[in-house]
Amino acid sequence: MVLKDNNQNITNVTSSHKNRLLISALPFVNMKNRFYSHPVIKQFEVTWMNSAQQMTEEELLEMLPTYDGWILGDDPCSRKVLQAGKSGALKAVVKWGVGTDNIDFAALTDLNIDFNNTPGVFGKEVADLAFAYLVMLSRHVIKIHNHVLLGEWIKPPGISLSGKNVALVGYGDIGKNISKHLHSAEMNVHVYEVDAARTTGLSDTSLRVWPESISEMDAIILACALT
Repeated sequence: MVLKDNNQNITNVTSSHKNRLLISALPFVNMKNRFYSHPVIKQFEVTWMNSAQQMTEEELLEMLPTYDGWILGDDPCSRKVLQAGKSGALKAVVKWGVGTDNIDFAALTDLNIDFNNTPGVFGKEVADLAFAYLVMLSRHVIKIHNHVLLGEWIKPPGISLSGKNVALVGYGDIGKNISKHLHSAEMNVHVYEVDAARTTGLSDTSLRVWPESISEMDAIILACALT
């Protein structure tokens, strides 16, 4: 096993007779010291790609054909990239996280490349952030902050969340966790969800069909896939 300095752009874990794995998911790469000795990781010859946010399509076109597997984050997983990978050794792709907006599923099917993601993770963390945004906007937190930096103490009236109507579009794991925050603020939560199976067990929440009564909402939170 060879570990390069953390300041290096690429870190390789080399071994003979192993399938090659490219890991470009930035959160995973940032925690790579926790995973070097993981039994699954040790089965592969691993390249940890430490890019600023995501790899470019050009980088992937050059590198991906030499790998059997790819764990990606927000990198472009386009048909062009997947075709390049398939022309080489690529057999499987895994998305770190839940969102798959950057994945070309039709290309995966056409090219017979296995795919998976990690549903059910980060729901609470994303919900925390969504609720923080709602409070920030309703109470002008950023505006107040910027004025304080200038030595000014402004007092914009803001909007109370209690009793307000909020449209929650999407009721998967993230939507359910956001709903808990909204109810704690005593808001009237109206869920818009195309998958009725996800809405079982709704309590203190109304279910609506988009865009029913959307003009009556004081806030809209999008927690759905980009389709």
